[in-house]
Amino acid sequence: MLKRVRDFWIKHPWIIAFLIATQFIATPPGNATGNVVFSTLRIACSQHSGADVYGHRYIAGTNGEITAINVLIAVGVVNNSTYKANFPAATLLIMANNGSSAPNTTLATFTADTMTGVNARFIGSYSLTAGTKFWVVPGQRGNVFPDCFNFSTAVPNANVTFTKGWRLDTVTSTSWPYVNGSTPSTLGSPVNSNLLFPISIEIAPSPAATVSLALQSGGNTAIYRNPTTVRATASSDGRVSFLQGGKPISGCRNVPTTSLVATCTWRPALHGIVGLSARITPTDTSIPSGTSSVITTGVSARSNRR
Repeated sequence: MLKRVRDFWIKHPWIIAFLIATQFIATPPGNATGNVVFSTLRIACSQHSGADVYGHRYIAGTNGEITAINVLIAVGVVNNSTYKANFPAATLLIMANNGSSAPNTTLATFTADTMTGVNARFIGSYSLTAGTKFWVVPGQRGNVFPDCFNFSTAVPNANVTFTKGWRLDTVTSTSWPYVNGSTPSTLGSPVNSNLLFPISIEIAPSPAATVSLALQSGGNTAIYRNPTTVRATASSDGRVSFLQGGKPISGCRNVPTTSLVATCTWRPALHGIVGLSARITPTDTSIPSGTSSVITTGVSARSNRR
């Protein structure tokens, strides 16, 4: 019995490769937590505790979901019992851009999460598309829960971080849109200022790219050593590597997509059932790579002998 089992695996090594590849692909990669795409948290802090609110206009650099906004606060806020008591009810608002008029539409409310040291964290959810302009405005006056401000000589500078195109909507390197008012609903029209509101913006990690695989013929069979076109359709443009039994197919590694499609000319070198898959590495580096499901293809012998 053991000899028959051993001989079976020796004669059919492709089955072992197929099973290993299927197990590998069935294990999805883990996702990271939020990514910081904009931050001014390292600038100096001047405590804002007046009877007004203010905010700045930002531009989304990529499609993404904002999941957290962090605000720099003064040491005096951390140690003040009244301000600490007010923090759980504090909010930050994402408000719609209204051109040259004051923002007056609240798109999302981010609620207080944690206050760690001089960082006050607010969490929520709002999805934006690349290029969208939006405002971030405290939901309460500075004398209820203070935040920080500072006058900056230029943006960007060493203490301002822009990632993936997310940025402050700068008019010039020393001027950007700014609004203030007694409440978020009474904000004045935007003016240009070098008053900087120290925050950081986090977005959810992009979902992994997807790719599906099929034989261009529409079937699930191929002929030994004959050219067969394998077609990969991806959710994002990038480079596709075609795999047989988990290993790259010769001449089909890092094939660029055209309109989300890449093809591979495959000449099967095994008879029997073969497992094919593909891996996509997106051009947009903010999107994680993805791997297709395995498709099984039956490879038959040539009808004519050479």
